Amino acid sequence: MTVRKYSKYSAFYDSLNDDKAAFDLHEQQFYDAFSHVKNNTLKDKKQFEGKVIEIASSNSDPKTSSASSGTNSKKVVFYKIRTTEIHDNILEEDQKIVDPFLKKQFSSMHPNVPFVPSDGQNIVKFSKEDTVTCKYTSAGPNNNGLQRGLQMTDEVLSRGSGNYSYSQPAASSAFNNFGTPPQTLGQIEGVLGEGDLKWKDVIIQGSVWPEHPIRTNMKVKPNKHIRERYLPAAEKVFANDPKGFRLLATAMAIKEGYYPDTRAYKYNNPGNIGNTDSGKNKGMPTLEDGIRLQRSYIARVASGNHKYYKLNKPRFIKPYYSKEIARNRKSYKKSPYLPGYKFVYTGQLDQYVKIYATGARSGNGYLSLIISYFRQNGIIINETSKVQDVILMN
Repeated sequence: MTVRKYSKYSAFYDSLNDDKAAFDLHEQQFYDAFSHVKNNTLKDKKQFEGKVIEIASSNSDPKTSSASSGTNSKKVVFYKIRTTEIHDNILEEDQKIVDPFLKKQFSSMHPNVPFVPSDGQNIVKFSKEDTVTCKYTSAGPNNNGLQRGLQMTDEVLSRGSGNYSYSQPAASSAFNNFGTPPQTLGQIEGVLGEGDLKWKDVIIQGSVWPEHPIRTNMKVKPNKHIRERYLPAAEKVFANDPKGFRLLATAMAIKEGYYPDTRAYKYNNPGNIGNTDSGKNKGMPTLEDGIRLQRSYIARVASGNHKYYKLNKPRFIKPYYSKEIARNRKSYKKSPYLPGYKFVYTGQLDQYVKIYATGARSGNGYLSLIISYFRQNGIIINETSKVQDVILMN
């Protein structure tokens, strides 16, 4: 009995027993292979167009930097890159993907490509859908199909949308379809959120949050506890001060959340001064004492006598993972991974709130509320207004 091994040619077994048919098939395979090599569009191609689909990570680990740049003195930023000549032929575009977990999976199919800033600083230079020139340094698709050593260059061919986030809401279907996704795909404290890792370890040069515009016309409506308890007490504490001083403290009390069951309310500390992310709380005997603490704090900041607000001195805020935000994702509505900042502190409001409140480092909500509240009360300020000037306004 003859034992036949099955393969893709099994259906043609009988016909291929014919010598002429076997010769014709062999000849056709040869011409197909020849045509594939001769007409290969990637043959001898050295450079490729790469589209940025998201930031992957950034770091200053000498080992990682050395492997990519040949030096251990430069920082490296990694981006997820989609090469138009390669990935467009094997992966569909992602516009129709709604589920954020599936988007993460789609993104993970693309390579992490390093960019080494020429100035040696960890600066985010590229945005979503920017098209840049990439090249393979060690091997490429024309080298036995290998794709190793792909790096980004400084040459920007076109600019994209200007941010890394996919504007899709968190979807519970990610858990229903795939079980519990790993933390590296965005699971933090049991909640899958869009862009959770987007700003992890990123350092922004300057004090400008690059996403979401600053609003100047928000309708700021103080809650009943601000109206009935805080404002009467603040009128006494700030009785001899300019209007701007009281408005700044009040706007911050509104943003910090002065109402029952909050730390600001329970500890008579409407500015949450000394109430840290780690869970440490600073209690005051009375609400008026808590407002006096606010006044003292702001006065020290304005005069340049606070250690964290030294006027005209370089300020470095490290990237940070906020356990407070992670524990309260529903109220904060943002990722606990916050970017760092480097700037010279001059007293600007946008600088002040980023030092004061960790949540203000990944949004313009805090800044928008202060500016809008002043506008509602007849005083026009903006993000570059100085704290030392604002508290003197009437």
